[in-house]
Amino acid sequence: MGPGIMALQKPFAVYPLDLGTITTGDELSNRPAAHLKEFKHAGMIWETALASSIWVRCDLGSAKDIDFVALLGTNATETTRIRIRLGDSQAEVDGTADYDSGYIAIRTPAITREDGKYHSFHRLPSLQTKRWIRIDADLHTDGFSAMALVVGKALDFSNFYSPLNTSFGQEDYGELSFDRFGVVDDVPGNKMRILEMDFGWMADADRANKFQPLRDKIGTTGMAYWCFDPDATVQRQDKQYFGHMLRPAFFKPSMYDQSRWQSQFQIRSII
Repeated sequence: MGPGIMALQKPFAVYPLDLGTITTGDELSNRPAAHLKEFKHAGMIWETALASSIWVRCDLGSAKDIDFVALLGTNATETTRIRIRLGDSQAEVDGTADYDSGYIAIRTPAITREDGKYHSFHRLPSLQTKRWIRIDADLHTDGFSAMALVVGKALDFSNFYSPLNTSFGQEDYGELSFDRFGVVDDVPGNKMRILEMDFGWMADADRANKFQPLRDKIGTTGMAYWCFDPDATVQRQDKQYFGHMLRPAFFKPSMYDQSRWQSQFQIRSII
């Protein structure tokens, strides 16, 4: 790799599983834990009244492949921790589960964000096929809140991609205009991040088994989680995206090798 070129880990995507039946130890009536699966609505959050009994349990309905879990948009403090348990029954995740992460910090690596929202990040050491998941939080102050719970299987790119073909953009949904006398009309609006990634060396197995099926599932209206550089640095919070495709991904033979594929992914993120 030449001088001045960023060294990035390969990106991955996660199609979030339907969380099924959700139970919790604490929730405000207008901010129930069921909001954790309202993936398209950033303003629909789960919030607890107190710092005790912070837990959520999901019955996925049947066993699912899981190796990635993230709570998005939390109000985690520097000390807030979560514990992730996966099992075959409610009794397992409420007690001794087949998979138990133990308590891990949400804000890791430790940073401070201006918006006060933090995303947890946990890749399991091996794939688990389980029906039940439980998330507990502790060492938190006052009520705990989170926007979404992403649970699923990470789709990794097996081949290198060029960071030179990665772009970070923004769409401003506010409006600023002036009338003929120079009087301003300023309409506030959200500013949403855009991630654009080009891949010119995609293995056929990646296309056929991972990213074309993902494209077929989400189209331009479904949601997916993306992390373009999962290296555990202080910048990882900003390298996590959750949103929809601005346009469908097209796959065509690579200009470099006809046995490979190239495609572009454009994601508008709500986090």
